[in-house]
Amino acid sequence: MQKKWALWLGLFLSMLVPLVAACHAPGSAPAATGPQSPGERVYVLANRGQQIVALAAGGGSSSLVQLPMGLTTLDHQRLFTAVAGSGVTVVTIYQTQDGARLQSFAIKGTYSSNGAGYGNAVLSPDGRWMALRDLAPNVQQTTIAVVDTQTGRVAKLITQTDDFTLDAISPDGQTLYLLQQLNDAEHHYYVRAFDVAANQLNPTIIVDKTDLETQMAGQAVMRQMAADGTVAHTLYVNAAESKAFVHILPVGGGPNMTPFARCIDLPGNGTSALLAHYTLSLAPDETFLYAANAVLGAVVKVSLSGQEVFYDTVALLQKFLPGASIQSPLLYNGSTLSQDGKTLYVVGGDGVWAFDTTTLLVSKHYLAGETFNSVALSLDGKSLYLVDQAKGLLALNLASGQAQQMAQSGLASPLGIAWVSN
Repeated sequence: MQKKWALWLGLFLSMLVPLVAACHAPGSAPAATGPQSPGERVYVLANRGQQIVALAAGGGSSSLVQLPMGLTTLDHQRLFTAVAGSGVTVVTIYQTQDGARLQSFAIKGTYSSNGAGYGNAVLSPDGRWMALRDLAPNVQQTTIAVVDTQTGRVAKLITQTDDFTLDAISPDGQTLYLLQQLNDAEHHYYVRAFDVAANQLNPTIIVDKTDLETQMAGQAVMRQMAADGTVAHTLYVNAAESKAFVHILPVGGGPNMTPFARCIDLPGNGTSALLAHYTLSLAPDETFLYAANAVLGAVVKVSLSGQEVFYDTVALLQKFLPGASIQSPLLYNGSTLSQDGKTLYVVGGDGVWAFDTTTLLVSKHYLAGETFNSVALSLDGKSLYLVDQAKGLLALNLASGQAQQMAQSGLASPLGIAWVSN
């Protein structure tokens, strides 16, 4: 199976977490603005992905917090940026609740968290470890700084022959997962593990246990991490072959773990443009992963437990008529699950689709004829927050099926919902 790398027009356009830092001079990224108040907050990517704006779910005329784009911890409590200038890079850590700067320090070298996806910067789940790839273009040699954000120092400076980009870092910061770029016409790459303590690359290439093809090709669209940060579930689209698939990579077993991953092919119709409307959601108990495409009309359920973790087939696949098949802009967090994991909500085509996760059959269809590119569940599970690039942020009452527009202050050109928290 072939899969090429390149994280989507800002996999912040994923993944579970925003991954792009704003472009400022070193140390000049803005702190939060606006009043603070208790209650639920919706953090939205605004200004075409240049910042994160937090709005009060209960209403209010102004944004509560404005943050630069950056890497966040899995609990979204802290945000990290790396900004290069004059041969040094300033790393700044923010508290997301009020935008306060918790720490700022400089390291030698030219690094940045500003870029498409993970290639130049990755963060451990708790934020203790940050890996940064030197920005100087060099297909013959790669330099990576592993930063201890507690001490504000470079814990390890790695120089590796060949062209590597970053993919992930283990929770303990001792293993880097790299993509070794082959720089051929098809943009193939190998997935590799690097032992930070031993300062050496694992000689074995990580492959799918059911398909021992070592070369991969594809564009990463989004990622869902396990709650403990030990497994990365990444959605890829291989436009050249009109394929979409999920790559499941264990990242918590150390550099000498068994070098196997898992790849799941997703249904398509031969049109690569429509494959970009796939989105991922991870069940609350992490026993299943759901991939859905509201434009193609397909929902897939992948088992993550027992021996099935090594299978390349799906537990359940359902097709449905996608209504008017209204194509939305590129998705950012285009699906979410109810708190009990029994209902999957999906946007990206015609309104909001609700699926029974046991059967994957459509249970409800909300706001037919409208277009949304992002969805998130409220903390009480009674509402959905939706982003429409024209209307901004809306709240859908699941009981009544009625949607209400929320305050839009500071929310120019929204791209999607990053997270919801108190």
